[in-house]
Amino acid sequence: MDYNDNKIICNILMNSLKKEILWQQTVNMHPVIFKNSNRYITSCFNTINLENMTFYLYSYRTLEFDPVLENHINVGKMSLSLIENNYITWHYSKNGFLIQKLFEHMSLNISSIQKFV
Repeated sequence: MDYNDNKIICNILMNSLKKEILWQQTVNMHPVIFKNSNRYITSCFNTINLENMTFYLYSYRTLEFDPVLENHINVGKMSLSLIENNYITWHYSKNGFLIQKLFEHMSLNISSIQKFV
């Protein structure tokens, strides 16, 4: 799988997420945003409504694939974990948790993205 194939899958994943979740750029970004040595991005995003799980996405780069490290075996995964009281953390890494964790936590239908995880 080449870089363009990865980008296509990335776009499909994003479209699947956008069908279920309202995504907006936040004006109240959590300060903990960094890029690690593997060029994967971990970011924290403010959410004002945890009951409805409406997320404010700071950067779509959370879903981008690394063109150097990724291949057809190591497809990037994402996971969600709650931190503090008002923040959501996304972890995006090759060896991370499955994106299903997000959908399980939100009680969403994940059938549309099963083949990509």
